[in-house]
Amino acid sequence: MEWYVVVDGRRCGPMDEDGLRNMAAAGELTPADLVWNPSMGQEWAPASTVPGLFVPPPPAAAAPADAAAPSFPHLDGAVSCRAAVRPAWERMKTILFRPFDAGKWLALGFSAWLATLGENSSSGYRGRSFEREGDGGFGPGEFDIGALRDSVQEFMDAYGNIAIAVAVGGFLVFLVLSLLFMWLRARGKFMLLDNVVHNRADIHGPWREFMQHGNSLFRWYIVLGLIGLVVMLAVGAAAVFAALIPCLRAGGWVPSVLPSLIAIGTVWLAIAILLGYVTRFTEDFVVPLMYRFDLTVSEAWGRFGQLYRGRAGAFIVYGLFYLLLGLLAFVCMMLFTVLTCCVGGCLLALPYIGAVVLLPVTVFFRAYSVEYLAQLGPAYRLFPDEAG
Repeated sequence: MEWYVVVDGRRCGPMDEDGLRNMAAAGELTPADLVWNPSMGQEWAPASTVPGLFVPPPPAAAAPADAAAPSFPHLDGAVSCRAAVRPAWERMKTILFRPFDAGKWLALGFSAWLATLGENSSSGYRGRSFEREGDGGFGPGEFDIGALRDSVQEFMDAYGNIAIAVAVGGFLVFLVLSLLFMWLRARGKFMLLDNVVHNRADIHGPWREFMQHGNSLFRWYIVLGLIGLVVMLAVGAAAVFAALIPCLRAGGWVPSVLPSLIAIGTVWLAIAILLGYVTRFTEDFVVPLMYRFDLTVSEAWGRFGQLYRGRAGAFIVYGLFYLLLGLLAFVCMMLFTVLTCCVGGCLLALPYIGAVVLLPVTVFFRAYSVEYLAQLGPAYRLFPDEAG
């Protein structure tokens, strides 16, 4: 059987039982040092608990609280997406329904509303049909770029100053509101996490306690948003020069631009997936690591990077599994809307009220990522009843 040991904060192994006994005989392994083998599950134990390892056997020594270092992940296969579902579901029921407290729902719903502020839009985009009355629409030969240019020039000559002022003013208002929502959302992430971890509905305490953490996350959101904006603008510009302009000049569809569009679309999809994973990992793991170890966002990303390098495949699967759970939640919301004759859908569209109605979903997903993280070892357990 293969054994692993932790001596002076360093992990050694694997080794067989003879190697373990040789270390103990040479004084390189003390009764208080931690040992582990696959038959022990997910818990390390003091070396003093191994029968016959020390002669005479000393009394069992308690393992130091910080001995299970986060850099000692379990063997591959110990982390499971499905294993975190049931405990997260039970915690959601305990927090919201055992017992049901309307006042708690309203207070907890406020932190959930802040944590998702600006992330979801209650209004969907409804595309218009660009067809002219009396015919089947614009054909390839009917597009007149000259007429379009003349129309734009005529509009700018008549209303150019007003249009520019309105555009600049609208952009500034949008920018201020976006930054405000982003700042509130960053603070709300820690408020919601703290309330879920401790099964309470406190607003004032977490708002003050995690101010620095929220500000650090807010700065990260700004940097990530700017990076995403620059990259997407670059991809969009490539699409304009590679496909849109040739089609406009030709007055219709140009088949030769199709390979360029496919390549640009592939790049755009890859970037979108990458940004999606970064966003998912930030909320589900980086925020809990900041909360657990009192870290800045960059420090928490460094710690998460160590975990990710050890089990990249597991975290990629986590993102896909999370997407599947999100789709199931969406289906449930659609059924809720249909079964309530659209009344439920109207409630979900209302700011704050929608957050209160969606609390079972929000609390479940917040608890799910924390339960998944707890599988990495005692140091990563946030819930008080699981803390090791």
